[in-house]
Amino acid sequence: MKGVNDFFRKVNDAEKMKRYLSDHSSSIKIYCFFLLLVFIFYHLFSDGDFSFLLTLSSVISMFSFLMVFLKIEMNKSCAGVSLKMMECYVVLNTSRLISIVPFEGYLPYDKSGDWLYQLVEAVSLFINCCIVYLCRYKYKNTYDSTNDIFNNLFLIIPAFVIAIFVHPSLNSFLPADVAWSFALYLESVCVLPQLSMFQKEGKVAAFTTHFLASQAFSKCHTKN
Repeated sequence: MKGVNDFFRKVNDAEKMKRYLSDHSSSIKIYCFFLLLVFIFYHLFSDGDFSFLLTLSSVISMFSFLMVFLKIEMNKSCAGVSLKMMECYVVLNTSRLISIVPFEGYLPYDKSGDWLYQLVEAVSLFINCCIVYLCRYKYKNTYDSTNDIFNNLFLIIPAFVIAIFVHPSLNSFLPADVAWSFALYLESVCVLPQLSMFQKEGKVAAFTTHFLASQAFSKCHTKN
């Protein structure tokens, strides 16, 4: 509540508002670009079908990964980023692609399901792999391994076991149906390593909070 009140005080003070916009100009530009991108995607690829929300969710998720990648490259540092979390995303995006590239059971019904949804998921996987590479190799000296100690196998293995027993059958092919469910289950918990890292560091990096907020927002579309 305090943060909200501070924001409205800045709005009422023209000089403070100007300073606020100047300090956050890069973030504002990024989000404006994102909103423009969503608008373009909707008008170019949506038939007005409710299932387009699935594609929109993937676009938002892809945008959040791109934001993290660009921030790491701009700062030449991956400080504040949980490699364990990003590895989980690599696993779940790979699993999701396995279930949607050769099959159609889980694709959006509108024309975005013809190729766009698969493309966005593939691009997300590529960006994820790039982030993992940056953390493991290019900027490994900036990676905080002492605080990123959450064992992601404790998330991956249970999610896979549950998916084996609890899964839909829209693809009518067991491995692909399990892969889709595994991705969903893992996605619901894969941010835990990042939250654990926040707790151990005692601080929160602004761009990682933007990432988590974007991921949460993308999931709101698929839940509604």
